Amino acid sequence: MQKLSYWVIVDQLDSGFYEARAPDVPGLRALGTSKAGVVRAMAESIDCFVHACVEAGENPPRAEAWSASDVDGAGDVVSRTEISVFVPSTTGGRRVTDATRGAQLQPATRTTPMSAFVTEGNIEVYLSRLRRTSNTEKRDDLLRFIREEESRMGQSREHFENGQRRVIEGRQRIKKQRRLVARAATTQHADNAAFILETLEMTQALLEEWLDTLSSRREQTKL
Repeated sequence: MQKLSYWVIVDQLDSGFYEARAPDVPGLRALGTSKAGVVRAMAESIDCFVHACVEAGENPPRAEAWSASDVDGAGDVVSRTEISVFVPSTTGGRRVTDATRGAQLQPATRTTPMSAFVTEGNIEVYLSRLRRTSNTEKRDDLLRFIREEESRMGQSREHFENGQRRVIEGRQRIKKQRRLVARAATTQHADNAAFILETLEMTQALLEEWLDTLSSRREQTKL
């Protein structure tokens, strides 16, 4: 077995959320209310991502591209943690230098099975948190994160089918929430129910807009 180590950097957003990211695994992020929670989520995500690469016959991201001094100088960092993953000894490769880092990370941003896995996973996490938040600023952050993930999407069948599923599920949630708002109109929960409905409608508009864009791109590709 071979040990691959990845830096996990944690930043605190203005909204109070903690965001964890891994410089060697572009696009993989975790969002939460505690540093320990986002580091744990990133450790699980990195482990899953690396082993998925191996199972798909792809090389996982090269580990140890960043030194401790690189990480400390990367911005307003709350904490940094080194995460280790064990893979078959035939997997892995040389340490990435400054000269090769850009060449290595650029291909990882293309639409591959692994990048699709990361993007879809991130969107599901953000959608789940959107449905539970009662804070306007946090909601705006999460909607922005979803837009960023959507901008990384290609035209894969997986993205399109998941987009369709999210739109259908979103319409069902809105329909159910509207009934709840009507029932709560004269109760102390009226404001909260209305906020949730507003969040669902804002999210739905974003998802439907992106699905329309993706549909148009797929149609143009067929021409």
